[in-house]
Amino acid sequence: MASSSSSATAASSFVPPTGNCAACAEPLYIPDSFSDDDDILPAPASSTSTFPSAQNGLIDDVELPCGCHFHYACLEDSYPISHHDCPFCGDAAPTAGPWLVVLRNEGGEQRDYDLGAALAEEAFMDANPDLKRARAFLEFVAAGDREMVREMLATDQARVLAGVRDEEGRAAVHVAVENGRRGVLEVLVRAGFGGVDGQGRTWEEVASARGVTAGEVARVAALAGTAAEDAQEQE
Repeated sequence: MASSSSSATAASSFVPPTGNCAACAEPLYIPDSFSDDDDILPAPASSTSTFPSAQNGLIDDVELPCGCHFHYACLEDSYPISHHDCPFCGDAAPTAGPWLVVLRNEGGEQRDYDLGAALAEEAFMDANPDLKRARAFLEFVAAGDREMVREMLATDQARVLAGVRDEEGRAAVHVAVENGRRGVLEVLVRAGFGGVDGQGRTWEEVASARGVTAGEVARVAALAGTAAEDAQEQE
């Protein structure tokens, strides 16, 4: 998703949303399906969310200039790319310039978020399925969704996915490490994933820099390429 320069609101001044999505009438949260304390590697202090933890799930709130609130996906589904009118109340946004909204999710609160640019990028991705699949793969890795990662490795060419990089040059293994996803990292290493990031670092170097013990790094590294062996043993 594209985003404009914006600042996150501190947790102490943030009030969690209490209303419902104007499109589906559900609370402005989505389930935190992939949260697993056993899966988390040590995380740097800078990765701490600016939001307090929400018992209802992950906050998912897009507030339009008219004051209507939507889940991001609900707004995307009802958004006409040709104009920026609110799909609920019909309030018309400026026809020229960016469509700026307030975005609230697990990463914090972003004011002046350019929703028009973000949704235009989504439309571009829809028209380019290979890029969309690559981005989805990295998002599943970052979220710690081991089942979807395994499914994509089984249905797509693992070699192609192993070459996927994000805008910072990070491979899937680096994304897993930096998001503390131990289980997904093991899946990727077993499948033979590796490589270096945009700074020339292996995932082992990134993990060590983040405080993962040498013993844990060695344990996971020893799994390299064992996915094929495991499959043969199950046959």
